[in-house]
Amino acid sequence: MVTQESPLTAVLDAIEALLDEEREGLRRLDRDVIDRCAQRKASLDGALRSVLTNGTPGELQRARLERLKAAALVNQMLIAQARNCLKSILAVAGGQPGVDAHASPTSTRPAPQAPTGARRLLVQG
Repeated sequence: MVTQESPLTAVLDAIEALLDEEREGLRRLDRDVIDRCAQRKASLDGALRSVLTNGTPGELQRARLERLKAAALVNQMLIAQARNCLKSILAVAGGQPGVDAHASPTSTRPAPQAPTGARRLLVQG
């Protein structure tokens, strides 16, 4: 069994901090933060796998792993939502009908029609 002050705890602390940083970067649509977090997640994934092969997590670590998994899924949903919103914005800016962000991929509801004529898109970050 892994003790409280273990390499696993250190890796879980790093993952938790990274997921918090990534979530804030996603909310601000900060590409540099998002890219940096993606790179760090890859290295932390390897560290986590290594630590888990050398010991069995205790009950507290297993519960924490589940919470971190849920946090990672929230970030994944934020990434998908941000990607969908940006696609819709770019489609409307390009004169195409926008994508209804709330419609399911199989929705039969027609997309709203973009107005005709010249338009300008102002995006500030």
